[in-house]
Amino acid sequence: MFDFKNGDHFYLVVTYSPLSSNFKMTYNGEDLSSYSVPSQEIAFDTAIAEGDVSVSYYGFPMDGVNPAQPVGTLIRYRCPPFHKFSHDWYAPTVVNIECKVTGQFTKPQNWGVCVIRKHAIFLLNLRSLNSHI
Repeated sequence: MFDFKNGDHFYLVVTYSPLSSNFKMTYNGEDLSSYSVPSQEIAFDTAIAEGDVSVSYYGFPMDGVNPAQPVGTLIRYRCPPFHKFSHDWYAPTVVNIECKVTGQFTKPQNWGVCVIRKHAIFLLNLRSLNSHI
């Protein structure tokens, strides 16, 4: 069991070597005891994290490949064709989210919901009516 206070940061890495059927773990850079499994025929397709935790990365990276996105990487959140953002259907239908030096991505001021244009007009009219009531 790991001993840390609520809110403390930690770095846990679990790797599996199919050649040796062995799990290896490090906790904050310190090697922990390894665990061998009897069969080499293991396939991982699901991983679960439970509890009150903020996870910065969780996945199955290729061995030797750093899963972190390079600083400056842009992720484009784009509406499908003929859709607009419900909050402003005149706005561009693309939002760029950039990876900062902290490793975190910027959060847009408004996470747009993409709707078909005729629905965007209806929602804007409805919002305008509600603001006058």
